[in-house]
Amino acid sequence: MVGLHAAHSADDHALGANILKSMSLQLLDFDQRREALDVADSAMSSSRAATPRTVAMLSVRKARTHAALGETRECTDALRRAEAALDRAPSNDDPSWVRYFDEAEFSAQVGMTYFELGAAKEADSWFSRALQSGGGVTRQRDRATYLIRHAAVKVDLGELEHAHALCQEALPFLEEAPSARNGYRIGELRARLKPHVSRPEIRTLDTRLAASVV
Repeated sequence: MVGLHAAHSADDHALGANILKSMSLQLLDFDQRREALDVADSAMSSSRAATPRTVAMLSVRKARTHAALGETRECTDALRRAEAALDRAPSNDDPSWVRYFDEAEFSAQVGMTYFELGAAKEADSWFSRALQSGGGVTRQRDRATYLIRHAAVKVDLGELEHAHALCQEALPFLEEAPSARNGYRIGELRARLKPHVSRPEIRTLDTRLAASVV
């Protein structure tokens, strides 16, 4: 709240919107979904003078809250707005805190949104696009997150070998940049892998995943 007050005092509405976006994600972590959507709506309302890249980022975050609520139409509408905004994104006016939100990050966030919506095929496509792009997602913790989520999608699609490969790629990042949030995601992934632990490679992978949890 101190940061939000400072942003408003400085008349920096875009920064205030970014802080609200982060608050919305925190509310989702605590399963306060309707409150998260209210805060995401406030962030969008504060972004009228923001750059297109900022609007795209905020729109994706709003889509995430709709996905958590199971609101498919509202979620896909927000994703369309985000994609349209990102198409207009090249700008020298972008604040430094939003420049990370490039095509790879956008694709990964859309993948996360479809994952939360339970749309495995769409999530698979977007995660693949993010992780195979030129630069890709380079921040270790974020890349670990997206690899874990993509692996979970592959398990849902019955593609265990691909899921195994994604986990193997994620493990060094998990070890180098551990986080409690990724620990929760690993737990979800392990639950999906549980029916397959009779396979030696899956059993070994499960042991390594368990050891990576902080």
